[in-house]
Amino acid sequence: MKYINFKVLLKKLSRLIVIGLIVEYFITIWYVYKTKILFIHIPKCAGLSISKSIYGGPIGHKKLSYFKLHLVLFNPYVFTVLRDPEDRFLSALNYAHSGGTSVGHVNYNIHKLVKNNDLELIVNSVANGKIKDPIFLPQSFYLDDSNVKINYYYFNQIDQLETDLSISLIPMNASFLKKFDKNDMLPFNDRIRDLYSEDYKLINEFL
Repeated sequence: MKYINFKVLLKKLSRLIVIGLIVEYFITIWYVYKTKILFIHIPKCAGLSISKSIYGGPIGHKKLSYFKLHLVLFNPYVFTVLRDPEDRFLSALNYAHSGGTSVGHVNYNIHKLVKNNDLELIVNSVANGKIKDPIFLPQSFYLDDSNVKINYYYFNQIDQLETDLSISLIPMNASFLKKFDKNDMLPFNDRIRDLYSEDYKLINEFL
């Protein structure tokens, strides 16, 4: 009987992961070189549609600091889209509850926790770091270099974005079951405002 050498298997998997990350990085370099546009895709802010319209594919949920080389090489037009934190949290909540969509998935453990429908537990889990999925991270987390000039758009200003960049956004089928609504979130809105206070500062300052 032939035994599996898990150490060797793990080493091969690690190499594949590293290769995948390197390939992903160079794909983003090609995207920015080709378009001279750098889009910081904050989750749950209509980013997939924007990314596909500009680049033909997803640029990923990367922090601004990830693109240091891109900025030096190409001096691109940098922009992002911000969304009201309460609306974004509700969207992330419903997305996690559904397990994601055909174009993106949520960590199973987070999906399972959210499926319990215990909003108090969910909000506490985000606050104490038990839930660390990118869709629940503050928008300010992705904008971690204050020295870079960023052009900001609001979630409801997508038409202006299309005009400024001369693009037509590709509609994405991101439909998923909306388990929770704004009324469900009313008891937690103060907590959400505290959790995402830096996002409100961004929105108030730039939009």
